[in-house]
Amino acid sequence: GVTRETYNVLVDCGKTFCRTGLKYLRPNNVTAIDAVLLTHFHSDAVGGLDDLREVQAKGTVLPIYANAETCDVVRQSFPYMFPDTEQIRQQTSNLFVAACELRVVEEFSPLHFLDLTVLPLSLNHGNVVSLGFLVRAPGVPRQFAYFSDFRVVPSLSRERPDGSGVEFVVTPEDIRTFSLFTDPTRALAALREHPVGVMILDALHTERRYFSHSNVPETVELHAALCEAGISPTQVLLTGMSCSVNFHDITEVLLKKHPAGTVLPAYDGLSFELSNEEPLPPVLSPRSQKL
Repeated sequence: GVTRETYNVLVDCGKTFCRTGLKYLRPNNVTAIDAVLLTHFHSDAVGGLDDLREVQAKGTVLPIYANAETCDVVRQSFPYMFPDTEQIRQQTSNLFVAACELRVVEEFSPLHFLDLTVLPLSLNHGNVVSLGFLVRAPGVPRQFAYFSDFRVVPSLSRERPDGSGVEFVVTPEDIRTFSLFTDPTRALAALREHPVGVMILDALHTERRYFSHSNVPETVELHAALCEAGISPTQVLLTGMSCSVNFHDITEVLLKKHPAGTVLPAYDGLSFELSNEEPLPPVLSPRSQKL
């Protein structure tokens, strides 16, 4: 194979991968993907797998790591990418498709590839289990935490104010049980094993409550609970925000609560070093810069 100075790991390959890949990968000198981690089987995580053929290193088999349920769904949805029978091999031999291999991962069983150690953790994501990942690199004292799709299990239910049905409400007590993890005790132990640098956390909306996602207030409260539990990331970056969230408005709100910029929204094209010891500076609008 071709020896390169850097290798690239993709976390999730959603339905917009082709568009975002064209926009952000090559400008950042990413010409090939060497491994893929899948959090779960929803289309925003696996819908773009077919486009991996455009970024696969020539002459390689691309490993895709996921839990058993996600592997089953992916294999059924993209059988031509995983030719496990001679009939499918013959049907796809002349097609331009990615050569991939599904590898089933188990929670708390570390993966070792490309000089990285990746520890999968299971997260509650509505009625499915999503994977989060702790990533450790040689020579880097802090681990990177990626938890993009989760919901703290709520204990309170009530009628919606508009009468449209029942909503489930996450209380501060729920958050302090850390029930976003299917096994909170072991997950917290893994987070305490090494200091945490950047932590990516789910935050779909500023206020609305969702069955399968955390919102901004819940995630900010979760950050506070983690700090109280002795897990203090260098910086938390919020991801998965809906189009209704105004980036600059939420940046202002978060800076008022965390003036040092320890909790900020992420954005497309954001880059950072795992070895960062200081929070990334906020991206401010002209209005914010005058404050």
